[in-house]
Amino acid sequence: MTSTSPQPAWPAIDGLRALAVLGVVLYHAGWSLFGGGFVGVDVFFVISGFLLGDLLWRGRARLSFTDFMARRIRRLLPALLLMLATIAVLAAWWYAPGDRSGMLRAGQRAAYFTSNVYFEKHAGDYFAASVKLNPFLHTWSLAVEFQFYLLLFALAWLAFRFGRTAGNIVLGAATIASFCYAEFLLPAERSTAFYLLLPRFWELGIGACLALNRASLCGGIERYPRGRMASFWLGAGAVIAAMLLFDADMRFPGLAAALPVGGSLLMLAAIVAGQRSPLDRAPVVQLGRLSYGWYLWHWPLIAMLAVYGARPWTLWVNTAAIGVALLLAYASWRWVESPLRFIPALRRVSTWGSLAALALVAVLAGKLASHDWKGVQFSDEYDLARIPQCAGEAEEARSATLTPRQRCTIHADEGGSMEPAVYVWGDSHASHYGPLFAAFAADTQLPVLMRGSAGSPPLAGTAVREPEGTKPIVTALTRAKLAEISALPQLKGVVLSAYWTSYIGDPPAFAGSDTRYLVDAAWSEDEVEQRLSTDESLQIMARTLDATLATLVRQGKRVLVIADSPEFPWRVPDCLYYGGDALRCAISRHEAEAQRSKVLAVIRAASSRYPQSVRIWDPFKQVCDAERCSAVASGIPIYRDSDHFNPAFIATLYPVVRDELAWLVSMPPAKTLTQAQSAGKAPVFASGKEIP
Repeated sequence: MTSTSPQPAWPAIDGLRALAVLGVVLYHAGWSLFGGGFVGVDVFFVISGFLLGDLLWRGRARLSFTDFMARRIRRLLPALLLMLATIAVLAAWWYAPGDRSGMLRAGQRAAYFTSNVYFEKHAGDYFAASVKLNPFLHTWSLAVEFQFYLLLFALAWLAFRFGRTAGNIVLGAATIASFCYAEFLLPAERSTAFYLLLPRFWELGIGACLALNRASLCGGIERYPRGRMASFWLGAGAVIAAMLLFDADMRFPGLAAALPVGGSLLMLAAIVAGQRSPLDRAPVVQLGRLSYGWYLWHWPLIAMLAVYGARPWTLWVNTAAIGVALLLAYASWRWVESPLRFIPALRRVSTWGSLAALALVAVLAGKLASHDWKGVQFSDEYDLARIPQCAGEAEEARSATLTPRQRCTIHADEGGSMEPAVYVWGDSHASHYGPLFAAFAADTQLPVLMRGSAGSPPLAGTAVREPEGTKPIVTALTRAKLAEISALPQLKGVVLSAYWTSYIGDPPAFAGSDTRYLVDAAWSEDEVEQRLSTDESLQIMARTLDATLATLVRQGKRVLVIADSPEFPWRVPDCLYYGGDALRCAISRHEAEAQRSKVLAVIRAASSRYPQSVRIWDPFKQVCDAERCSAVASGIPIYRDSDHFNPAFIATLYPVVRDELAWLVSMPPAKTLTQAQSAGKAPVFASGKEIP
């Protein structure tokens, strides 16, 4: 991804870069043949570690941090800053208002070479479909490399002065420790293992170890042509096999990354030893010289295309995008990178000029990110300050320790009771009903405790299998919430709300959502692998929902189960923002009903066993007419993404749902129509039909 010498002594290393970047861009474009093309980044890491280690070892007698960083800055910053500034300005115009701040914050972190930390904290799993709309996602690897440069220089300064043996001990120990740490983090902390330097250090460190021992290792095979050839082609086979056979569901990085990393190491050793190969061909070498720029430009184009029209683009459109990115890479190399590196007059000013430009780009991205985008067409007009900021989802997901109740309780006034009368239990599809329960609490003076934990359905004895692995923490969360319910004597009713259809392994309607399965908490990991299926998840849902309802009914609670709302195959605000009208962005009711039919049958069957104590509320009646499910009601976007309701829309639903909530707390319906009813009429579909 980066080069440490204007004219490398080994042109085939640029050829190896070409192989690496080709795998990455074809993977990102959606070429299924290259399902493991993401390992091209691992190849880049090995190359960078080798070239940097070689540079530091050869210059060990006169190590200068200033000179070292000046070379890195001249190589990395000009093209990076051009891309960041261009995409930051485009993103401020291109992305829907609700997405802009997050996108631009990531761009700002990229300018500081800390975007890997940002994505580890805010984006989660790299392979999750939900993170692939960020045009700066790919900068995580540049951040890892830059952080490695600083750490390796510090290690070199400490160790190289004592000779090769000391360098080998320090580098070798750090590399082995990093590999062990990466393997230790998997699968539970996959995002940490993927994005951060310490678990990735070994991939760069192993290249630096090769550089430190180049004379002995490469010289050993230099005298044996067959050995060189075997090393090269064995390594090439390992790298290509990883690109063709790996996929996003693998336990990666960690031990699996040893295949492309080891293959890259073998290829490098052979190249340095003088092995000739197709990677020496002039067109391949030139492609490798463009690899940095191609890597920089390809992903923003694909990501920005992905949100335009809010529908997935075809393979060929993405392929055309990476072709355009290659042209941009050539322009960047020809008129930005090369002049600043090789023209003496420009080299003298490029270091400080790049640093000044870095500061300007960071300020630009920060200003754009902090701009108040609310009020630009898709603002949430509901006052979310009325909903308590129950920040428990992230905490609970790690420790299963419930957030203190006072932080999660909606109550009418500060002096009122904090003992909840209603307990809302579920995942993010429980949390998004906050405005509805705020209206209920204000109307009835009854506190409501909100317990929504993302990705955690209200089903006792279950766990959730996601692409990155099983989430056993769900089991602990449901146990803790059931215990909390039983310990609340004034509690009258429980609401169960979840994204039910997302837990049975069916492909989601929205391409940006991830497939996940409900599994039995008692299953071992081997059993999960063997029994993972939609049918099994449905059976588990039926059994555990019945058990959960039975437990709540035995405790004397009334239960309201909220069925799934329609799921759109695109993000509704994006569809509207990019020129779609209300009808174009609507979906067929028949298709939406089919999407949830299996799960709805399970909910109805379980609820029917307790006719006096359990009811179902179906939001389809508030979103769909006989033919279609609308994207807009009374001029308000109904959704804030593809499946979560817009708070401004939710706030209008209380008059429609009030009778069900009154039943939940054993209150006559006539007593629940004060503030909420005076707030406005029931919403009206874009077609003009009033919601029943």
